Amino acid sequence: MQGNRIVSTMAALMASAGAVAVLSGFARPVDQSQAKTIAIKACGGGTVKAERDGGMRNGDKVYTFDVNVANKSFVEKVNVDANTGKVLDVTYDGQQA
Repeated sequence: MQGNRIVSTMAALMASAGAVAVLSGFARPVDQSQAKTIAIKACGGGTVKAERDGGMRNGDKVYTFDVNVANKSFVEKVNVDANTGKVLDVTYDGQQA
């Protein structure tokens, strides 16, 4: 009987921990493939010309992509936060090669 109570208590604690994680905005990190899709969308479409490790910004990993913008003759550099998937910035990076 006491074993069932312990299992029930553990299950309740695990469920509440999951609820706290969801409420706190905890999210799974974004992989490079997902970040690439986010970067292309941020430019309104196009193709990735180059991708590289963007290093760290404020302690968080960043993915960096050079995107040939659809129907345009230029490239934009897009930085995506690897933890949240948020586009940090989009900057003009020159003419398409």
